[in-house]
Amino acid sequence: MCKKSYYGNCDPETSNNEYCIFHKPNKSEEEAKEFWRKIIKTFEPKIKTITYNKVAKVRCLAFEKRANFEGYVFPPVFKKYEDEWCYWGYFEYALFMDGASFKNCIFEGSISFMRAVFFGGATFRNARFKEDVDFSEAHFIGRTDFTRACFEAPAFFIGTKFVSFGSLNDIDLLKDYGSNVTVIFKNTEFRDRVTFHRASFEAPLLMTGACFHSPGEDFLEDIKAITFKYASNKVELCRALRKSCEKLHLSEEADRAFVCEMRALRRWRTQRKILMAKAIRQKISAAMMRLRYFRFIARPLLLSLLKGYVYLAYLMVKSWFIQATAYLVNIIEFLVADVTCEYGVNWIRPILIWLTTVLLFFPTLYTFVTLLGYRSISPTGSGLSNLLQTSIYFSVVTATGIGYGSVHPVGVGKIIASIEAIFSTFMWGIFLVVFVRKYMRD
Repeated sequence: MCKKSYYGNCDPETSNNEYCIFHKPNKSEEEAKEFWRKIIKTFEPKIKTITYNKVAKVRCLAFEKRANFEGYVFPPVFKKYEDEWCYWGYFEYALFMDGASFKNCIFEGSISFMRAVFFGGATFRNARFKEDVDFSEAHFIGRTDFTRACFEAPAFFIGTKFVSFGSLNDIDLLKDYGSNVTVIFKNTEFRDRVTFHRASFEAPLLMTGACFHSPGEDFLEDIKAITFKYASNKVELCRALRKSCEKLHLSEEADRAFVCEMRALRRWRTQRKILMAKAIRQKISAAMMRLRYFRFIARPLLLSLLKGYVYLAYLMVKSWFIQATAYLVNIIEFLVADVTCEYGVNWIRPILIWLTTVLLFFPTLYTFVTLLGYRSISPTGSGLSNLLQTSIYFSVVTATGIGYGSVHPVGVGKIIASIEAIFSTFMWGIFLVVFVRKYMRD
């Protein structure tokens, strides 16, 4: 009996052998031919001719029932044969109308799912790809699971789309994100390069424990070309990439991935707050409809109706306050953490900002205020050149905290000097923290 009979999908004709034709590893060329023939015979897919891009007509396999390939060992396609079995050795343009299961499958050769469509999702749990695999422009509609899958060769997800099955309510997603995750790459291992260029994640993504052995510069650039419906998806991808780079001691790539992760996390916080405000406004709309109905049948309860309208007005103000606060916090984090030092990664930027503001911005401000007729610093000397030199000197002395006392602020200059002192101290602190992190970490 086949050693993998517990999957319940053995070939009846060869199930008495040690391995049936479906589960047998290291198939010969003749056995590979027989394997693909029996795939067609067992699952009885319809052979359809579809039009692609309104021009090209291609033949494809259409599996109307759920395709259970669990535990199958897919042999390499021997391309020197030109007969039909070799043509069906790929799943290009294939239509899986009720989903497909490739759980615990082993792909011994190259396999292509290019432009395949998985209705009802697909699972590749514990699948092992020994050669390159191509999912370019494939559509996964529903739950897609690559948990603990292993890609030993290059993997291509160029233009691949991951879509939720049915309509996913953003409000329900906010309440319980974990149960709505439909694209899973948990503990997935990519031992060679992988590309998600122009891929689209329109469903919640989970990549906890995913490992990239060859991230490289190209993968970091691909992230910019990926479409994410939810910012949390980008957080998951960048976090997995950052942890992989840290394990490989790729400091520069890990820093770039960290910056991308933090920017996505900032957008996700804002997106969540906006969804919260949207949920409150939806409740208000539903309550308003009920209050309009009770207005005609419960006129004696005018006080209760008035209280209801007041409470709804409070909720409306609260929703807009939440949304405005989200945008404000986003802007502050952008200015304080991103612009100044790229979330603690770029130590050169604080120096450039400090030099620009101390040697250019504040001296110009002191000079401009003085020329308008308001005294800012004293003494200034006579002439524009002396005024500009004194402004630069006073700006540097104030920013460094020396304070010789030969020039002092007066009038509006006191406010400007106070702002400059606080700003300079803040920038020095950022520089020291970023510099130490950059060159003294393990």
